[in-house]
Amino acid sequence: MAINISKILPEFLQKHQGQKFTARQMADWIFETYPSECQEKKKNSSFIKTDAELLNQIVAEIGSQRPGIQKKNPQIKTTEGRPRHYYWTEKTESTEVSEAEQSKQAVSAAPIGVQSLVEANLYGLLTTYLWSEFNVHSMRIDEKKSSNKHGPKGNKWLYPDLVAMEDLTASWHQEIKGVVNEYADKKTKLWSFEVKLLLM
Repeated sequence: MAINISKILPEFLQKHQGQKFTARQMADWIFETYPSECQEKKKNSSFIKTDAELLNQIVAEIGSQRPGIQKKNPQIKTTEGRPRHYYWTEKTESTEVSEAEQSKQAVSAAPIGVQSLVEANLYGLLTTYLWSEFNVHSMRIDEKKSSNKHGPKGNKWLYPDLVAMEDLTASWHQEIKGVVNEYADKKTKLWSFEVKLLLM
């Protein structure tokens, strides 16, 4: 049986009403819930060779089928930010906007200590975003553990907050990987990130 995303997704989101999921999270769920169908899809494809490539394909199909799915199921909504989150709600758009505004007012009325954020609180959010949107693995760099050869605060700008590695070969065909190996070409891309609450 083929994987029918336009049927599976609405059923999944309705069953988990009120919860929000990224396309990657739903693709992981499809992969775990329909293992034989996923393997059949991989087997029948001329370009999908690995499970990682299959997951990327399912994520892409979720995104491309989203407008059609939402047209048939207006209860399915998505968030505006990235990564986009999908959810099922019976509430009208005006009700959702009203609730969001009330929530915002509650946060602004909260004590200063509750409102305050530090950069370290955002590392996990950035890590999740990088993985779900770009399939990039990131890691925290703790500059406090580095050697200090340049005096007090000498390492302040030596390291970024997060570094990440992107596997450029994830979606490549095996023959392309072979050619790249012969020419010792670049197979990964390194990223670095400095998290700031405010840009001055």
